[in-house]
Amino acid sequence: MIAAMRASPSIVIGCEHPDYDVRQVIAPATRDALLKDFSAA
Repeated sequence: MIAAMRASPSIVIGCEHPDYDVRQVIAPATRDALLKDFSAA
């Protein structure tokens, strides 16, 4: 499931940030942290 989220980070980031373009400026480390928080929730 994590692999699927990494394939489509816009889904996870979209839940946290309304701005769609924000996914382009988020660092991989930050994105991984968001993925962990999302999966833990």
